[in-house]
Amino acid sequence: MEHDVVPLNSYLTYANESEIKHFMSTFSCPVNNDIEIFLKEKSIKFEQKNFSRTYLIIHNNYTEQLLLGYFTLALKVLNLDSSVSNKLKKIVSGYSNKKETTVYLIGQIGKNFNINHNQINGDDLMCYALEAIINASNIVGGRAIAIECKDIDSLTQFYKKFGFELLTNTQYNELQTYVLNIDKLN
Repeated sequence: MEHDVVPLNSYLTYANESEIKHFMSTFSCPVNNDIEIFLKEKSIKFEQKNFSRTYLIIHNNYTEQLLLGYFTLALKVLNLDSSVSNKLKKIVSGYSNKKETTVYLIGQIGKNFNINHNQINGDDLMCYALEAIINASNIVGGRAIAIECKDIDSLTQFYKKFGFELLTNTQYNELQTYVLNIDKLN
């Protein structure tokens, strides 16, 4: 199955907002409703306000376009308080004594479960997101990538498979932060 990675901001230049919303209404992610809500209700506003960049994975065939999945990237300032080890501080900031640093954030990543036989999977989506971050890093620099997720074993194992390490361990259903040094990707 051939597909394209289309920046939402590019899509906004040649289609009107209602057409894009209609296209995104076909997206369903029952495993995490927040992923679906973000795409349908927040992604365009975040794009227009330059808070983040969303990339749509689209399959084009002769009769229709299919939205296979998407990912959203942003910048985030990470607090590197005393609970963060000096080793991890150095991984994300380059220094063991920094109190904060800016990282690339993979804010959303999701597959469309509304499409029968959707061949896109989490590994594909993560590879597309990491490739976009590498491209940005080659232009403007940057040392690390962060992901925030709930403490769900399948999620944490997925991110660890790509080399992410736990930065903060939170309690009571809050999000955990995992980080990855960009140099590990090259």
